[in-house]
Amino acid sequence: MKRFLLLLAALLLIGAWVGQAMMEDSGYVLIAYKTTSIETSIWVLLIAITVLFALLHWSFNLLSNWKSPAERLRRWSEARSDRKSGEKIIAALEAEVSGDLWKARRLFLQAAEQSRAPALLFRQAARLAADQGDLKEANRILLKASKSVPDAEDAYLLEMARMDLKAGQHEKAQEMLRKLQKHHGNSTAVNRELVTLFAAQHQWNDMLPLLPELSKRNAIAPEDLKALRRDAAIAKLEAMDEPSLDSLNEVWGALSYDAQKDKVVRRHYISQLTQLGDTASALTQLQKWIASDWDEDLVIRFGELRGENPEQQLTLAKGWSKAHPDNAALELTLARLSRRVELWGAAIGHYKQSLAVSAHAQTLLELAELLMQLGENQQATELLKSKNSPLKLPVPSDLDRETRKHLNH
Repeated sequence: MKRFLLLLAALLLIGAWVGQAMMEDSGYVLIAYKTTSIETSIWVLLIAITVLFALLHWSFNLLSNWKSPAERLRRWSEARSDRKSGEKIIAALEAEVSGDLWKARRLFLQAAEQSRAPALLFRQAARLAADQGDLKEANRILLKASKSVPDAEDAYLLEMARMDLKAGQHEKAQEMLRKLQKHHGNSTAVNRELVTLFAAQHQWNDMLPLLPELSKRNAIAPEDLKALRRDAAIAKLEAMDEPSLDSLNEVWGALSYDAQKDKVVRRHYISQLTQLGDTASALTQLQKWIASDWDEDLVIRFGELRGENPEQQLTLAKGWSKAHPDNAALELTLARLSRRVELWGAAIGHYKQSLAVSAHAQTLLELAELLMQLGENQQATELLKSKNSPLKLPVPSDLDRETRKHLNH
């Protein structure tokens, strides 16, 4: 409103000034060409020029915005097709939400036929066909789409590869992905699907080189990246052609730093060492890892291994108590080692301390078994009655049961 008032005031001042100027002097303009001449005042000439400019501007706009009947018909037809396509898309989405995937697929295809941008609609119809288990129909839709939208052919090939991967048709998926890799080089989308394919086929040497670039581009979640590297490392440790300590240590040394730091990979390495009979190296390695990076599972494993010097094992384990007091896993390990060297009182004390910190069925069973071996049947019975029922303790795992079988009696 303020601007309008200021503009109105300015126009009034200009109009007053122009009127005053016209009254004072009308001016004189003579335009002559050969025998023709035009005489007028300067103010009439300015008005004529202004009117002429307005007429020319209006004529230009009229001509530039004028459309032929054919053009207007074409635009009307396109708008009608877009409207119908939009209606079918909404109906397809509603059918998909309601669970009628066949109807949704049909409507998406109809919408694609009428749309000026059918690429995504064809792909959605193909996905619905794949979700229904009709992979042949999904491939047919994508092939039709690639002919209808040639520029999106590679995108459709990638979608077909994903569907084949999901259906377990690895060879067909690999053929398409290799073709796409040649066309697009270091494509993040293609490499991500190749990683999935190589992991499914256990082709770890082909998969691992792709991971750093995918991680750099944030194309793979850190948890998934860690899991893939872990699976590859474990597979390499367990897939030696001729198992031996030399080959095992060679494979271990070739693993990446991150893989060697993974706690699950470490447990598999220790398991391989013990299977090959090198318990001493396993104990030494466990001691180093536990000292630098505390892991309760490795502590439990340290107590399970039977070294040549159980007294030394017990002394080492006791040394960890200062930094990790009242630790259930450590107390269980101390109980087992004490039991192995026949320090019955110490074993009972550590078992009870482990139960006090974290009641576990395996610990309870081992303590009850030890008490019965020492002739304390009544005490063992009372222990089982008082602990097991109210605490609803978990059932021992197969590994726990196997450990009990090897405990010294």
